[in-house]
Amino acid sequence: MSSRIRDHLRSNVIGYICLFWLMAGTAIAASNLPKSSVTSKAIKNGQVKTADLATGAVKGSKLGANAVNGSKVADESLTGSDLLESSLGQVPSAALADTATTAADAALLDGIDSTGFTSAGEIHSSGRVALDDPTGGGATLTANLIDTGTFTVKGRCLDNGGSRQNDLIIDSTVAGWSLISDPAGISVFGLAANAPQVIDQGFGIGATPAQMGGDYIAISPNGEVLSGIGYAAANTQGIDCVFAASGIGF
Repeated sequence: MSSRIRDHLRSNVIGYICLFWLMAGTAIAASNLPKSSVTSKAIKNGQVKTADLATGAVKGSKLGANAVNGSKVADESLTGSDLLESSLGQVPSAALADTATTAADAALLDGIDSTGFTSAGEIHSSGRVALDDPTGGGATLTANLIDTGTFTVKGRCLDNGGSRQNDLIIDSTVAGWSLISDPAGISVFGLAANAPQVIDQGFGIGATPAQMGGDYIAISPNGEVLSGIGYAAANTQGIDCVFAASGIGF
């Protein structure tokens, strides 16, 4: 070691000792800082990294406005409770839904008002009804073909000894009703309640069949209507009497 270096060290030994002490003291102080003693001013801008943050350290209240965009939200992660519904715009294809209940054609079907159709409850049909073997002269079998509550259409099969008589009958529970019958050629008005009227009548003699039927319209004083057609046959297909009736009741 040259004399110059030794002289320099002797002259500055105290200064070097202080320098090393200060440097060591700074390192010790940084590793033993009190909790919450480092402020934003003591951190260099841009130096806090992701790895420096604990999981869950940044809460929603600490996020700035518009800080989270769609690319930072996991797909299919937002649910209904996460959304403010009033902030959503209307779906374009649903624009017509607002006027569906007031649309001019909402009460129409092919341009026809709902009152122009008959409901299923107003359509009546008996299907095929067979009455067989009324035994003895004057014996009678009767069956209801249609019953609307106000009007009843019945089929009646009688044994007349040598023949079978089949009657289509209509009756009403209200007084003042009227009947127009095409096959019977009758138009009667103001009928009493429970006063049955024969719409049509036929006779099957021996093995000879008899068929009859036609249209009828019955009208009650309060405006109820039963309009339909009836059919009856005697001595057909080995059966004494066969009936069928249909009608539309309002």
